[in-house]
Amino acid sequence: MLLMHPNVSIKVASSPAVPELVATSAAPISNFDCNLDDEDLCGMTQDTRSQFYWSWRGNTSQPVMGPVGDHTSGSTSGYYIFVPEVPNGQLTTETGRVLSPVFAQNSNPRCLQFYYFMNGINDAGSLNVYILLDGGTLPSVPDWSSSTNMGNVWNAMKLSLSPQIDNFQIVFEGVRRPAYDGTVAIDDILLLDNTECPKLNASSDFEDGLGDFVQDETDDMDWLLWSSSTPTLDTGPSFDHTYGNSSGHYLYIETSAPAVTGHIARLKSPMLVSTTETPRCLTFWYHIIDCNIRTFCSLCDYGRKYYLLMFLIHQEFPVIGLPALGGTSAYSCPSFQVFGAACFQALDVCNWEIVDGKLPCHFGYGIDVASLNIFITNGTTVPNPTYLWSMSGNRGDKWRAGEVQLHSQTDFQVVLEGIRGIDFSGDIAIDDVIIDSKFCPGESNFYNYSSISCNFEEKELCYYEQDQTDDGDWIWQNRATDESFTGPDRDHTTDSELGFFLYISEGLAGDGASRLWSPMADPQNAPSCLQFWYHMYGTDVETLNVYIKKDGQTLPTTPSWSMSGNQGNYWHRATFDINIINVGFRVIFEGVTGQDYKDDIAIDDVTFYNSTSCPIVTTDPPLPTTLPPSQDEANCDFESDDICGYSQLFDDEMDWIRFTGSTPSAGTGPTADHTLGTSGGYYMYLECSDSYEDPGDVAHLASPYLNPTTEPPCMEFYYHMWGADVDMLNIYVVEFGSSMPIDPHLTLFGDRGNQWLQALVDMPILAKPYRVIFEASKGITFEGDIAIDDIMFYDGSCPQATSVPSVEDANCDFESQNNTLCGYYQDDEDDFDWTLNSGDTNSDFTGPSADHTLGTPEGHYIYLETSIPQRPGQQARLMSPSILGNMDDLCLQFYYHMNGEDVGYLRVLWSAMYYEDKEMLRIVGDQGDLWTPASVNLQSTGAEFTFIFEGLVGSGKRGDIAIDDIRILRQPCQGYPKESACTFDAAGPEDFCGYQQSTLDDFDWQWYDGTSDNAPVNGDSAYVYFSPLQAQPGQRGKLVSPKIAGMSTQHCLDFDYLLHKDTTQQLIIGVMKSDGMTYNLQNLIGGSAKWAHHSRTLNDTEVGRNFQILFIGVVGDSLNGTGIIALDNPTIRLGKCQELPPPDTGEQVMIEDDNSSTIILGVLLGLVLIMLIVSVAFFVNQSKRKQPPVSDVSIKYTNGENKNVALPKDMNIENPNYLTVNLPVNDYNATDPNN
Repeated sequence: MLLMHPNVSIKVASSPAVPELVATSAAPISNFDCNLDDEDLCGMTQDTRSQFYWSWRGNTSQPVMGPVGDHTSGSTSGYYIFVPEVPNGQLTTETGRVLSPVFAQNSNPRCLQFYYFMNGINDAGSLNVYILLDGGTLPSVPDWSSSTNMGNVWNAMKLSLSPQIDNFQIVFEGVRRPAYDGTVAIDDILLLDNTECPKLNASSDFEDGLGDFVQDETDDMDWLLWSSSTPTLDTGPSFDHTYGNSSGHYLYIETSAPAVTGHIARLKSPMLVSTTETPRCLTFWYHIIDCNIRTFCSLCDYGRKYYLLMFLIHQEFPVIGLPALGGTSAYSCPSFQVFGAACFQALDVCNWEIVDGKLPCHFGYGIDVASLNIFITNGTTVPNPTYLWSMSGNRGDKWRAGEVQLHSQTDFQVVLEGIRGIDFSGDIAIDDVIIDSKFCPGESNFYNYSSISCNFEEKELCYYEQDQTDDGDWIWQNRATDESFTGPDRDHTTDSELGFFLYISEGLAGDGASRLWSPMADPQNAPSCLQFWYHMYGTDVETLNVYIKKDGQTLPTTPSWSMSGNQGNYWHRATFDINIINVGFRVIFEGVTGQDYKDDIAIDDVTFYNSTSCPIVTTDPPLPTTLPPSQDEANCDFESDDICGYSQLFDDEMDWIRFTGSTPSAGTGPTADHTLGTSGGYYMYLECSDSYEDPGDVAHLASPYLNPTTEPPCMEFYYHMWGADVDMLNIYVVEFGSSMPIDPHLTLFGDRGNQWLQALVDMPILAKPYRVIFEASKGITFEGDIAIDDIMFYDGSCPQATSVPSVEDANCDFESQNNTLCGYYQDDEDDFDWTLNSGDTNSDFTGPSADHTLGTPEGHYIYLETSIPQRPGQQARLMSPSILGNMDDLCLQFYYHMNGEDVGYLRVLWSAMYYEDKEMLRIVGDQGDLWTPASVNLQSTGAEFTFIFEGLVGSGKRGDIAIDDIRILRQPCQGYPKESACTFDAAGPEDFCGYQQSTLDDFDWQWYDGTSDNAPVNGDSAYVYFSPLQAQPGQRGKLVSPKIAGMSTQHCLDFDYLLHKDTTQQLIIGVMKSDGMTYNLQNLIGGSAKWAHHSRTLNDTEVGRNFQILFIGVVGDSLNGTGIIALDNPTIRLGKCQELPPPDTGEQVMIEDDNSSTIILGVLLGLVLIMLIVSVAFFVNQSKRKQPPVSDVSIKYTNGENKNVALPKDMNIENPNYLTVNLPVNDYNATDPNN
């Protein structure tokens, strides 16, 4: 019986010590449920040793600052117990305790639930809860305690009690201090057996297991506790979020086998207290990379409507939730959106074209896309939960924050669900999951909207779109770009490695322009401003243009903003005003890649200020307060060990070497210096025989800083460039505080003979100290040493500075304002000259009336006037500027006009020192009154060369010949092939279907014709093999494929191979890109006696703009290299291997030895059948060859050994008056000089 007086609590007299509370044995119970409405209070008792007694609301008035009603009914006449007010004169802190009945010991957890009230003005008192074991004393530390003023409300408290080894009681202790002026009360006490209490909060950083969370036992797989990188390449995080290193832990779902599409892993929180009285916020960090999903939005046209599609899958899949449909039907696009995976309507009506039950352009929603979902449940399995938050698709290699405000009227669990996507490349990870009693701050929202203003942090990129008609794509990136010494190493938004930006690179986007379209902006009735940040760092950086494209109009010819060249390794701000525009418009970012890999251009943080003029801003980097020491000259003959203060730079791959005498490699480099001309003199050179460096790697040697001058000084130096594969020597002049410019002041290339040559360079006038940087690059073999010596600086301009021949120097439309010929010049040894002209020529019925460039009489061209005083048979020769081809494929394109009954001929000749002039093209006779395109592949040896236009006077005055719009392309005229296939059946010892032996290996591959005796290995057709005699382990033979047009598109490589006898030999498969960089794709290790077939998909990064496949045989460890490596049927095709049918080359089959007559008879019959098929094919082929060709070409020409090659009509040069005329081949009078 609870001892309470009806009106006042019993006060215990103050004493130096309060008697210790000791539990007493009683009959135990297991459960307890008491609302304190009855006077016996469910067996609860007052501790007689307390310093005050608790009061019962049932027999006393409402306390000061007490609740309006009890918790059970909310009535003012309801019941509860409370700590009474402080009596007058109390000067010490007092405690009063009430004890529950005795509860039985238990081996399972229990849940104690009660409601408490704590409200006061200055002091709301304190409430402690203890567990008192049978026969024990009161613990010194309570199991729960609160001294917080909770206001005028009842508060729920749920306390999980661990299993107890003895019977026990629950003790509620109230504390009142002298300043206590409030009320501490409790009501509705409930003890549940074998039940854990719902928690208020839960969290885990997964450093010590799952923390408060557990795996769901009813799902398909578990979340895995992990650290460092996940096992699957290119997916999953490489470090945790908590510590940001490879030692920290996180959870992730492993999507490799045995997991399959649609498998689910669920992580469950403990039961949580409802949010009716306390808010609850879930915060977490997630990492989702799904490499199978291309998340760049694109505008797809499938016949009738346009649709904006996200997460475009690169292959077809059945439509989710649709029955198979025969033929072509239409399906209405559903109007839904899930975070990051949606079908978006771009027009009012969205009709998906369904073909054979499949979408041509699949939207990323459903089980095909890896997703992370969050929902709540009351503890039971939810078959179709309602997601509170969901994210799918590739979110980039970054930990991202998420938050969810939780709402539930009942106790609940939070479930984090990961769903496996279409393949193993979609790992999902989570870390630092916290459920806290608060409102979410709203700082971790997923922003998915269409806007010109964009920080590019989300994969949707604010619905910017790639231009489908350009040469490459912009790349979404965080951390540093792929190459060294170019591109940013962090974004601008967050100034960290985790932030994202967009960039282009020659190695990934290919050569040419990449354009990015913003969403459509509304018409502007006032001037507006566009601001963005750009990063242009690297010696090969080209150009960034920004256009404003009005709706319904083509891209302007002139950009609104443009920047070119190396701008330094930092982010720059750019702004420009947008004038009033009365129609919608888009912002177009166009990046133009350079010729090498150090050309990255990046953009970030685009901001559109509507109807606001641009602010005045600057981002020029501050110069150091003190300029570096500088001097008047940097003369050096390198005879001193200190090399005159010249220094190696750190931003290169190689170093210059101070040397004397001959370089180590034969056939390259000097034998003596230039200063002394002896083997004892010193010079600086680049050694190209080191196998650790790649072709194209460079070494930088920088002079000391020189004082600025008011007159341009002259630098003289001597160089030695001798060897079959000498590459480039570039000279840069760099002002203090600036980066290396995109174009060098001087470029020298190729073999110049075994001699020291003089070079003269005019220095620019600069306001700050500057230095000269000598850059030498490695060639493709060891025969590429480059040396320099005797650098001298003089006052005044150079007497004749060294010129820099370039391919682009030969481009000419003859429209220059000073009527020059773009460096073309007349041959002094011919009969007369070509004439620059506009409009008609002097003779009637011959010559053009307008040029080709402008198509008007005002435009200029160059021509031969064949009237008197010229005589029939006389020649005029026009010489091109000198060209350095760098061993590149080059195509000469031009337009010619040959109209008149007396036209002679036009020839194109190739000319170079040490070579005889070679005719490349001849066009004879009247070709009609129109401009006609022509193209010629030019031979490029690595040395300088010229080409010559030679015109011949015909039989009369009506024979004028004109040319216009000359340009050189760095590619074959016919372009590189997109695919390649070779069976080696028609090959020979010197012809491997365009495959070439490398000069950088130890041995060559050999050809077996498929019929001769003593075959190296058995097979059913011809093949090539690698089996060098007297070879040493590790020696190599490299076979190089023809160059293939990569187009930054996936290709499939197929081939048959055999690794015979030696289990230690290897076949290495590599790829060499257009920049000369090589990468190993796969190593095949031998030992099998049978042929095998191998396929591998090359991704767009591996192929780049152009590429070649390398087959590298490596000698094993067996004595004298007795192993054999054989190769057949190499095939390179566009597309992904698993999406393509098997190649039509067939597969190489091993022929087993068998003496049975059955096999012999079968072989004989097979040979007869083959002979019959070959005979029929030969007859059909001969029949076809007798038929006359049908073609639309205008001319035929000789291109090396190629005859009668069709030329395109349109060479991409605008000509508004150009007439497209199809001329039959047989009507064209062209001659082949080789016939």
